[in-house]
Order: sequence, then C-alpha cells, then structure tokens
Amino acid sequence: MADALQPRDFGEGEVILAEGASGNDFFIVEEGEVKVTKGGVAGEVSERLKSGAYFGERALLTNDARAATVTAVVPTRCQVLDRSTFKRLLGPLEVIMRERMRDYESFKGMVAGIKPSGKSDEIDYSDTEDEDEDE
Repeated sequence: MADALQPRDFGEGEVILAEGASGNDFFIVEEGEVKVTKGGVAGEVSERLKSGAYFGERALLTNDARAATVTAVVPTRCQVLDRSTFKRLLGPLEVIMRERMRDYESFKGMVAGIKPSGKSDEIDYSDTEDEDEDE
C-alpha cells in the first residue's frame, strides 16, 4: 500500500474536497489539520482531522457525490489513493469503513431536504482495474 500512496500538499484555507463534487480519491492526513463543514449546517460537523485520520471513503464506497467540504486549517500533507487502488487494496476493510459511514448519516438529518440514501449496501467493484496488481 505504501507504494500506491501519493503525497499531496494543501495550503492553509485550501479546499481539499468540495461538497457535491464527484469522489475519486481517498485521503490520509500525514501532517496538518483539516475541518469538515456542510452547507446549511452552522460550524463544523465533526472533530478536526489530524495526523492518521482519513476521509473521502464514503464517496468511493457509495459512488455518491462528496457529502461535505474538507478544508486545510493549516498547511497539510495528505497521502492519496485513487478509486481503483482504494478498492483493490482496501476492499477487505469495507466493513469497518461502512460502520464509520453510519456516523455520517446522523449529519444528513441536520440539513432540510436531505434524506438518507436508499442505495444498497453492496459495493460495485466492476470499475476496479486489474492492471498494476503488484501494488
């Protein structure tokens, strides 16, 4: 997995993920700090994420748009996995990530007009590329 991670740096105040955008990457905070906000909700919707925390998995697991905006609070470095590498390498961790996703559902009720997804819990691995299997 270490060979598959790609470092990406973000400046203070830079938006890393924008709510509503399509999701193609998974992020692990290497150093720095990020905040998570959601349109229509006052303040931040989770604790700040610091070294070792991860985000971006929800959109990859559900194929939904990004559910929140993630912004660097200070200069931040993340390690990033693209969608196909994420599914290939982290697929076995799906159960743990889905448990964390249940926490996100509680935030949906905070914004009028947003209802929990009616999508199936099954994951579509059909877009997983078989090339680069040595990662």
